[in-house]
Amino acid sequence: MENIKVLSQNTIGQLRLTIPGGGPAITVALPRLAVPQNLVVPFGKQEPVSSNWQKPSALAGEPGILTLSATLGKRIGGGRTGVIFPLEGIELLPHPSQDVQLPSFVIKVGRPNRCAAILREAWFYEKLELLQGVAIPRYYGWFETELLEDSAEYTWKHENLTMTENLLDQTVVDQELSNSVHPHKWLRTRCYNPDIFSCLLLERLGEVLPRGQEKWQETNAQAIHKWCVEDMELAVYPEAEEPEPSFEVQDPRTLLNNTLA
Repeated sequence: MENIKVLSQNTIGQLRLTIPGGGPAITVALPRLAVPQNLVVPFGKQEPVSSNWQKPSALAGEPGILTLSATLGKRIGGGRTGVIFPLEGIELLPHPSQDVQLPSFVIKVGRPNRCAAILREAWFYEKLELLQGVAIPRYYGWFETELLEDSAEYTWKHENLTMTENLLDQTVVDQELSNSVHPHKWLRTRCYNPDIFSCLLLERLGEVLPRGQEKWQETNAQAIHKWCVEDMELAVYPEAEEPEPSFEVQDPRTLLNNTLA
């Protein structure tokens, strides 16, 4: 175990996805793209959020040179923005010289009219890096490519990632306009672009906890839960008893303020 390394979040530079189906398998290659630091301007700020709140960042710098090759599993969830698929048969190419511990991965693929929202979500994952692995999943990058309209992968996308509503992704642009800033051009061009295959690579979370059987871990997640229940008056699991913390945890408001300061 001493010679096994944990996979760095900035190691993967490309996704190579195999999509099984009734006919020949479809292969899609997606390069990792750098999320512009000035993509979003938070409410009340005239300058982009600084990236200096946490050093060193596991997401900083140019993406690595490794390719993550995997097969798309059966859909496990979805919402207005995208659809979640597990990745199976994962392989790193070229093979690392040292054994690497790989997490279970999922990808969140944007619907045809939600690619701007996927990009905006990637920006927030990077800004909330401090909470990854605690309150939100670990994020391994934003990947995107443009599909040919008559290709098999284009057909698959529009058959399996249907729009939940016939609306453009204008809400993303409107959110930026409400901050009295000009929306970033990458958001404007992705409001509706059916040719784009855009996704986030994320660590897969565990199963949903049964009601009344919440399990506690000694992490900052305790502070976040306590803050939500006491300050926001959210009854998450009424039957669960809150244990006495055995260590000092940080107030999540401090974490978030440091993140967006």
